[in-house]
Amino acid sequence: MRNAAALGVPDEEYGEAVQVFLATAEGADIDPQAVGAAVTAELGALYTPRETVLLDHLPTTKVGKVDKKALRAAWTSGALDTP
Repeated sequence: MRNAAALGVPDEEYGEAVQVFLATAEGADIDPQAVGAAVTAELGALYTPRETVLLDHLPTTKVGKVDKKALRAAWTSGALDTP
């Protein structure tokens, strides 16, 4: 894994739900369900992500941090490409 972000995305049932985005290295073998189970085991059921999305890269700011505003906007608009 190269980069990760967890953020709230629009959800019809709850208004907003936790979602995990992972930028994975080429050829990485990551099980999205295992990621969700690990989060639940560590933080509890309240923080269980609705979905774990694997991406080629995450948008970053000029200083190299994950740009969560751009990530949320791209996700809600359907502009993200998943591998």
